[in-house]
Amino acid sequence: MSKIVCLIGFGGNLPSDDGGPEDTLIAAVRRLQVRGGMSVKALALSRLYRSPAYPPSDQPDYVNAVLKIETVLSPEETLALLLAVEDDFGRKRNKRWDARPIDLDLLDYGGRVLPDVAAWQAYAARRGVPDREAELVLPHPRAHRRDFVLMPVLDVAPDWHHPVFKTSITALIAALAPPRLAQPEAQPPAEFTALQTRLARV
Repeated sequence: MSKIVCLIGFGGNLPSDDGGPEDTLIAAVRRLQVRGGMSVKALALSRLYRSPAYPPSDQPDYVNAVLKIETVLSPEETLALLLAVEDDFGRKRNKRWDARPIDLDLLDYGGRVLPDVAAWQAYAARRGVPDREAELVLPHPRAHRRDFVLMPVLDVAPDWHHPVFKTSITALIAALAPPRLAQPEAQPPAEFTALQTRLARV
């Protein structure tokens, strides 16, 4: 099977057994590589971003990043891998918008559109979301509206274009309604910076 480049969104705002949200995110990036084995190769890791919870609430701020990978897994197998990593860190899906230790989203899979353009547009237009274990929607149907997704995508895939809109990542960011709330961490953990640097050398 040919190798496909994917974009994986990482986020969280609760501690886990590995520490605070930043520590959990670092551990989740590593766990993804371990669980994926030879089927997954990490290519680049964005900066670490912090943003208030969405929708607005009294939850702690989220930390977010995007990992660019290369994989021979199918879209369904890639999603199953992400769900398994979430389970490893105790992710519970009690209700939408709950605080969580980690959230992994398959943002883009080689530019694939699933189930098809019409179905994607229907998902993107409504507030409801599909059962992610029952039907895979690609690209992520709300990523184009989220600064905490688009800004880290720009870090690792500056030439990326939205597969449905055919719009560049820079144009998507420019079209976001102000204010942009996601901000890069001024002093990310040294372990995170070391992981970024290591991937940049691969």
